This record gives sequence, C-alpha cells and structure tokens, in this order.
Amino acid sequence: MCADLRKDHYFQVVNDEGLYGFFALYPVDDTLELGLGIKPEYTGKGEGEAFIRLIMSYIKNNYQVSTIFLSVIDFNIRAQKIYEKIGFKKTRELLQETNGSTYCFIEMKFEL
Repeated sequence: MCADLRKDHYFQVVNDEGLYGFFALYPVDDTLELGLGIKPEYTGKGEGEAFIRLIMSYIKNNYQVSTIFLSVIDFNIRAQKIYEKIGFKKTRELLQETNGSTYCFIEMKFEL
C-alpha cells in the first residue's frame, strides 16, 4: 500500500487492486485532526492496524505536530480497539450531526 496526496489535505491509499482507503489531515497549530476510511470490501479482514500504522508513519515523516486527534462513532468498537492498540487514548464523547441525524462519537488522541 502507498499514500498519494489528493488536493491539500486528502490522501488516497492504494494497493494492487486500486483504491484501498483514504485519509484526511487537518493541521491546527501543533495538532492534526485525522479522518480516515477503508473501502468496505477490505474491512473486517484484519488489515486495519497496518492501515493506521501506514498513516501514522506518513504523519511522523511529513508533519511536525505533538498531537493527533480523530473521532470514531461510538458503536465502531473494532476501530476503537485498533486505535487504542496503536496508542490513541479516549478523551471525550461528543454528539455530532451527520447524514441527517445526530450520533455519539468518541474523540481519541495520540501524543507524539
């Protein structure tokens, strides 16, 4: 897998079959907000940790930040466990409007 810049903040992750997933990075002072997603046919196959580690490596090699934040919907326990395994810590719960409704998200942070 490799990551390619798309516009200013968006990156695509590709494998031999094409698009694997994406991530977006939004710098704010010495922090980065991270958004990401894996193409649905690749989820649940035990590859999430490698995907996140690829993103974290890209960040460490290309950004000078002290903290990375992300938000994950509260029912996505599988993703939360991967983030925690990599070193993210839960910081708070927040309600967020998306897709015509309001959902509970878990904010997580990683200290570099």
